[in-house]
Amino acid sequence: MTLAEWPLGPLERFFAESLLRLDPDAGEAVTAAAALCCQALANGDVCLPLARLAGQRVFDEGAAGLDLPALPTWLAALRASPLVAEPGGYAPLTLDGERLYLSRYHAYETRLAASLLAMAGARPPVDEARLAESLARLFARNTQQPDWQRLAAAQAVRRNLAVISGGPGTGKTTTVVRLLAALLEQPGGERLAIGLAAPTGKAAARMAEAIRNAKAELPVDDRIKALLPEEARTLHRLLGSRGDSPQVRHHADNPLPLDVLVVDEASMVDLALMAKLLDALPPARAWCCWATRTSSRRWRPARCSPSSAKAVAWTPPPVPTWSASPASACRWSSRARASATP
Repeated sequence: MTLAEWPLGPLERFFAESLLRLDPDAGEAVTAAAALCCQALANGDVCLPLARLAGQRVFDEGAAGLDLPALPTWLAALRASPLVAEPGGYAPLTLDGERLYLSRYHAYETRLAASLLAMAGARPPVDEARLAESLARLFARNTQQPDWQRLAAAQAVRRNLAVISGGPGTGKTTTVVRLLAALLEQPGGERLAIGLAAPTGKAAARMAEAIRNAKAELPVDDRIKALLPEEARTLHRLLGSRGDSPQVRHHADNPLPLDVLVVDEASMVDLALMAKLLDALPPARAWCCWATRTSSRRWRPARCSPSSAKAVAWTPPPVPTWSASPASACRWSSRARASATP
């Protein structure tokens, strides 16, 4: 079965043919892996887990199909190809263990993992006495025990990275507005530049309206209310997207003029955009909060009781106790979210 007979989409076919032009000696094991990797990306997976497909028949829709080699044989063929590099190498494809990536997306994952770990390990200075007073006042009307909203806000203020998670109507926006007020009431908080963003224009408009409504009922003085933002932007507009170019105006060398960033519907943000977003945050002073729904398969709440929970915050363990590549760290953090507790 030749490449021309494989039932591929136009993007997968163009990519496989491009690789063959670069290396006419590339075998079926390599070109099939490249096409399948491209398909995986289109289906929402950042990489191709080779062990899942090794030894199976693929491309058999209305055709004879192609039998993939066993995993050891497949890995050996990929490692021997000039089209495939190890992490940190230079080639169209990157092989990381038993996972095959388009190299750009391996770079995105590595950068995102490094940014997440750096932010997760940072601890901003906090006036604990003032924070306790702020939280007691801001969440005074909450009667459930434990008060997950208050615990989420307390955890978020003490860290540079937090995920506020809960189902629809559980109070994620209310929690975010109150913890922003608590941040502004910290010493020097009046100087914080706060930004609101969401993946789409519709989500940004909903977020801005919800925050305007929530801040009207805050038990804080008018000075604090005036410092809370009322407008939200899409992530593309925030970063300064440039048409069809993957480049953006704000990046590590030209960071966003923000101290605090709140991203709503974070589970809708793809890997490339999230990596660019964290690249653009000022490394020494940015605080980032992601609000997301628990129904997403990408983000899960740290701990949630259906009868009492309103919103919960995920925060990573204070110090990772393992040694791994940054890309592995990104996958580790996805698994760890379900077990971390406020």
